Amino acid sequence: MKSIVIRFLPREKLMLPTDHFDVLQGLIYTGLLSFDPGYAAAIHNKTRDGKAAKKLFCFSGLQDLQARGRIDETKKTVTFDGPCALEIRAADDRFIDIIEARLRRKPGFLLNNWPCRVTETETAARRFFGERMAFRMSTPITEYRTEFQPEKKRTIYYSPEEPEFYDRVEKNLKDKYREVFQTEYTGALSFERLRKDSEVCKTAFDGFSITGYYGTYQLTGAPDILAVAYYCGLGAKSSQGFGMISPDMLVG
Repeated sequence: MKSIVIRFLPREKLMLPTDHFDVLQGLIYTGLLSFDPGYAAAIHNKTRDGKAAKKLFCFSGLQDLQARGRIDETKKTVTFDGPCALEIRAADDRFIDIIEARLRRKPGFLLNNWPCRVTETETAARRFFGERMAFRMSTPITEYRTEFQPEKKRTIYYSPEEPEFYDRVEKNLKDKYREVFQTEYTGALSFERLRKDSEVCKTAFDGFSITGYYGTYQLTGAPDILAVAYYCGLGAKSSQGFGMISPDMLVG
């Protein structure tokens, strides 16, 4: 398990949609992992039991290092003209190694067709955890169920006010654990909210509206499953930018 922080500077400016998780995911797949196209395709197309397997990585939102981003509410865009950063974490070291090699070979990329120059990369090997960690969310957690109705389907999102939210986060984490270690997790596991500060976030990904929640939470379990949570994200759609735990944990 490994992480990388990419610090970069737009050549002139960088204009993104206000909701830009899909743009960042596109950068990871087509701008960075495509350095090894076979690996990128294997990650993207991985299946388990005939269904799409969980993508065992997560990433932060775009971090504005000087807080100079300008939001245009009418056009629904945000423009950066100073240093930015992006953190990516993955269960597979090779995932991060490929990204690092790509940036060493070519220290720049296009983000939403805007040229950016990499100024620094910082990789870190697996952090080790005890059996409890408390943390804030860097990106919102989302959990939902889908109801199929005649000629349409309906997505219902769970909130931290509902016990199903916590049950589904725990189940999702156990599924990710199984993907990482190829065995079932049988130890104790508890996910709970520490503070009633669960700010709702409604965002769009590839044209679809998604509801998620920030907040302060606590996870208790074996060190390996806590590591999976940190490197693979909590809840659904982690590889789409949701469920990343803040690196500045309260306990861990």
